[in-house]
Amino acid sequence: MRTFTLEMPPGTALISANNRLNRYARNDLTQDIKAKVAAIARGIPPLGRSDVTVEYLSPPRLKRDRHPFASGVITDADNMAPTGKALVDGLVKCGVFPTDTKRCVRQVTYRLADETHPRGLLRVTITEVPGDPP
Repeated sequence: MRTFTLEMPPGTALISANNRLNRYARNDLTQDIKAKVAAIARGIPPLGRSDVTVEYLSPPRLKRDRHPFASGVITDADNMAPTGKALVDGLVKCGVFPTDTKRCVRQVTYRLADETHPRGLLRVTITEVPGDPP
């Protein structure tokens, strides 16, 4: 069972399910996330069936403690689903997974960490699951 942890650059803009972006702005954010995770994950070998955990360390609540370029505050883990989809698509793009179907990505879990990061930090953990796909 292999596990890989990737950290996106601090302050990476997130796509929230609550965002009301037009389709062009949303596409720009999606392509940016895909490109960043693909660049970071280049060294990971192709994996079999895996679980993906997307964890977000939000910026501090007090504005004076937060970096001026901090990403948006997310208070509900399920709001990270559009960001998680873009992350998995980026992992497919760089060859970590052949496809993002349930045969390769068993589940994607979203967590909000108790700790904070001055600019907001997105951490992706990929855990290969032993056994054959269904």
